[in-house]
Amino acid sequence: MKTLVGREMNIMIDTEIWSYAFKKPQKEKFSTYDLFLKAMEMHKKAKELISSSLVNPQIKIYVSTHQLAEIFHVLGFRGHQLPLNFVTSLLADIIVSEKIVKVPVRIEHVVSAIDLSFKTKIHIWDFLCFLPIKDFISKIFTNDEHFKHNIFSDNGRIEVINPFKDWIKI
Repeated sequence: MKTLVGREMNIMIDTEIWSYAFKKPQKEKFSTYDLFLKAMEMHKKAKELISSSLVNPQIKIYVSTHQLAEIFHVLGFRGHQLPLNFVTSLLADIIVSEKIVKVPVRIEHVVSAIDLSFKTKIHIWDFLCFLPIKDFISKIFTNDEHFKHNIFSDNGRIEVINPFKDWIKI
């Protein structure tokens, strides 16, 4: 991917993209073949983003400990549920990976997340993923419309990149 070439970069990959990467779309779940093809394209792009980030020596992926729980829940319990032994193994791999930096959620993050969620009406979960890592990252890969809010760009310091065409509101 063109956006992943260049100098050292610390990134966040939003939970939905992890979901797109690991949950292969099932044709029978879509009302039209075109929607299925669109979902397959998102699946391929998400897989490529994560794979290329993991092998690129210039990239570190940052996740908060809350996001680890989100990834587990989204893959194992929401929508098309992946086998829990696979999801548990994936999370174990993420936890031991040196390419993925895990940052704990502290009580200050929770307090700030509550305040920001109240002020912006954006889900607290987005803030619990973002606040612990915001000082370490320069890019966020997401298609969640909430991340278009300037809080997530940290006044332009962080680039919010949608690797797909459409934004969604979760």
